Amino acid sequence: MVLITEKTQIIESDVQLLRNVKTSMMNDTCVYAYLSLISMEVQRKTIVISPYYGFRTNGFNSNLYFGNINEFEVALIPVFVGEAGKIGHWVLAVYEFNSHIKYYDSFANPIASAVKENILSAVIDLNRHRGLNMTFEIIGASNEEMNMQMDGYNCGFHVCINSERYLKNNGIVLKQDFNIACEREKILDRLVTVVNDIEVGTRNRAYFLKKSDNNEDSDIAEIISGEKSTTSKQTMCSQTSINKSKRSKDSIQETKRKNTEAKRIKRMSLNQHTKKK
Repeated sequence: MVLITEKTQIIESDVQLLRNVKTSMMNDTCVYAYLSLISMEVQRKTIVISPYYGFRTNGFNSNLYFGNINEFEVALIPVFVGEAGKIGHWVLAVYEFNSHIKYYDSFANPIASAVKENILSAVIDLNRHRGLNMTFEIIGASNEEMNMQMDGYNCGFHVCINSERYLKNNGIVLKQDFNIACEREKILDRLVTVVNDIEVGTRNRAYFLKKSDNNEDSDIAEIISGEKSTTSKQTMCSQTSINKSKRSKDSIQETKRKNTEAKRIKRMSLNQHTKKK
C-alpha cells in the first residue's frame, strides 16, 4: 500500500493488475487516488468526493472528500453504480460551485434514481458547509460531448480521463483520435511512477502529508506535479554519477595495486632464480 496523502492511497498490486490484465476494472482506491492527483495539478480550486460517500454511515465528514471545502470552485464526484465489492459501473458528476452539475456516463445511460440522489446529496452537503441552501438540476452529457465506452471494463478510466480533461481543457472532455488503450497506459504509467518514486525514496515526507486547507501552495502540489520530483531525480542521477566515478577511481587504484604487487613478486622470483645459478 502506498499513500499519496493521508486520505488517498494506491495499492501497488491493484496498479499491476490493471497493467497485466487488460480487461480488469479500476477500483475505488485507484479512481480516488488519480482524481486527487490531478486535482492538485490544476489552477482551479478542486475538491474530490470520495467514492465511499454513497456507502457512508456517519454523515458527511472530512474523510469523505479531498481538497479545500471552504474555497473549492469545482467538485469531482465519482460514483460507483452497483453493490460494493461487486462488478459495477463508474460514472462522474462535476459540480461547478453555485452554478450547475454535469453528469458523465461513458455508456450514455439515463441517470438512475439512486445515482441522482447520491450526487444531489453530495452537492447539498458541500453547499451546506458553505452556508448555501441550494441545489441544481443534473445536466447529462450527450454522446457528442464525450468519448463513448466501447467495452465493459474501462469505465473507471473514462471517469479519470473525463475528470482530467474537464479540469485542464475548460470543461471540454471530448478528445479527437481517442484511443482508450493508449489513455489507459498513460494513466497507469502515472500511477506506477508515483508508486516507484515513493518506494525509491525520491519524494520527501511532504508527499505523504494531507494538502493543508489553508496552504494551497503546499509542497504536495509541487512534488506531484513534478516540479520537485524532477529535482530529486536529477539529484539522484548526480549522486549516481558521483558513485560511478568513485567506483571507477577505486577500480583503477585497485588495478594499479595488483599490477605493482605482480611486478614485485616477479622481481623476487627472478632474484631467487639468479642466486641459484
